[in-house]
Amino acid sequence: MCQVLMIERVASLCGWVKTTFAQHGCKVTRVLHLNQAEIALKQCHFDLVLIASENSELCLPDIKVLRHQTVAPMIALLPPESEFDDVSLYQCGVDKCLSNSIDRTSLWEAAQSVLSESAEVK
Repeated sequence: MCQVLMIERVASLCGWVKTTFAQHGCKVTRVLHLNQAEIALKQCHFDLVLIASENSELCLPDIKVLRHQTVAPMIALLPPESEFDDVSLYQCGVDKCLSNSIDRTSLWEAAQSVLSESAEVK
């Protein structure tokens, strides 16, 4: 079973994301703050970290902190209208940037791709 840590730094909650992963047999731990994510990382091994944010500037500091605590692949889920800087996100350690308007099937396929790429590196 795949363990997913989902950090929601958005006004509208991402229940559909959790449902998508759960439908594919993943266990999703949802947290709202970096502090909660750090505690969760100490208590459990996660195969994937997904951070949902209103914009890249809000999530960049969190990504930098989390990257020092886990080698799990990371996906950033951002609004399509946000001006996100892919280069900065990738430099901080994000493996994939996705729009939060992505459909469920494409989200799952992107997650599988990131997980398989991570497995190949190990």
